[in-house]
Amino acid sequence: MQMNGIYASSAPSTVVAKNSQPATKSLAPAGNKASDAVEKYTPSVIDEGQQELRALGGRWIGGREFTSVQGTDYSKNFQDDVSGFLVKSAYERDQLLQRYTGDELSQRLEQYDKQVQLKIEDIAQTTASTLSQYLNFENDSIFGGSKETQEEFLSTYKPIFDKDELAGRIKNMLQEQSQLLGKLQEEHGDQWKQIMEQGGKGITDFRDQLKQAASQAFATESTSFQDISYQDVAGVFDALVHTTSTALNTYSNNTEWEANMLGTARLKLDLYLQQSPMSSAIKGQLTQSVDTAMNTKLRAAEYNDYKSSLMVQPNFRKSFSSPDEMSLEIKRMFDKQIQDPNAKKSEGTIMWESMKGLLNQKPEDIRSGLMNAFNSLHHNMISAPSMQGDVGPKAKLEFANQIRDEKVEDWNSFISSLNMDQQKKDTLTIPKNSIDIKV
Repeated sequence: MQMNGIYASSAPSTVVAKNSQPATKSLAPAGNKASDAVEKYTPSVIDEGQQELRALGGRWIGGREFTSVQGTDYSKNFQDDVSGFLVKSAYERDQLLQRYTGDELSQRLEQYDKQVQLKIEDIAQTTASTLSQYLNFENDSIFGGSKETQEEFLSTYKPIFDKDELAGRIKNMLQEQSQLLGKLQEEHGDQWKQIMEQGGKGITDFRDQLKQAASQAFATESTSFQDISYQDVAGVFDALVHTTSTALNTYSNNTEWEANMLGTARLKLDLYLQQSPMSSAIKGQLTQSVDTAMNTKLRAAEYNDYKSSLMVQPNFRKSFSSPDEMSLEIKRMFDKQIQDPNAKKSEGTIMWESMKGLLNQKPEDIRSGLMNAFNSLHHNMISAPSMQGDVGPKAKLEFANQIRDEKVEDWNSFISSLNMDQQKKDTLTIPKNSIDIKV
């Protein structure tokens, strides 16, 4: 499965096996031939055409948050990147006005304006697609990579929004913000002139002015995704990128690992929404969709684990005349076990239920419960068989410690990024080296 979103990676989804490290991919910032001052801000929006939305956040475009737990840059946000793109493109356009005249200027402006409009359309389409990946269940990793299971689910599921209509709505929002930028340039002519004369110095401040003006101009209460505001589009996008996308886009054949990823993400979403100005209706729809996606993903992981446990038995495989017959029987057996209240719960289910039990709890209880969950996963990685064979206890411990450190660092970085009371942040922060098991 390949992502299709502003910050989505072109690499396949992460696959995590038992005692194997998730793959990581980084994309360094692309270069730029503009002035040094502006180059430090962001690459040109025009060079290399539509290959990447390079103006939207530099290295964040590489989508590292989809491929590694330590990859998310929580300092980035949708409104900064979009407003930054609009201001930067206006700066580059005015540079053309300074450098060229006559027919050459007309040709360059026409080409540039077309490229900017294509970029706006690209932003709108990829933003809508990213939201649809998770909230309309277009991402097959939610179903463990099974297209068949996904199609069966979608046959009875009604999407909460039309992706093309949302893309059109976002495009209109961005064009309105572009018009708003033109008014700001007129109202703050001296400031804009100074930015042009000083090679882009101060462009970030102008971006912040545009972002604030857009927030005031487009501040409306959304009742659904059909009338969603610009602020809520940005809020939903950031919520997905900062809290849930990694967990929903990661495969694992270890159900406890899967449940730990999902549980941590669900706690992040809850804390994120507590401090978000997002409309209550959108918060509700977002939460409901994410809960459905997470429950579906965990069930898919548990089904695959259950199937694998039967498939390794030669006598079981021999009892069927065809693979289809065997698959139907495995599905029947699994469904029966799921519905049996007396059936033994899997490690994944136990982990998932314990972590969901931390929702809306006191900060100190969330931290304590999360430490226990990380501790349990740490122990699981030490005691479970390794996919690489008998690597020895030292190698297992080193790997488990590495994963523990990454999870703790990622959690603490997320907490630090939230807009909440510092005392609450301190309480939610997990002390380093607080999870340490020796063998």
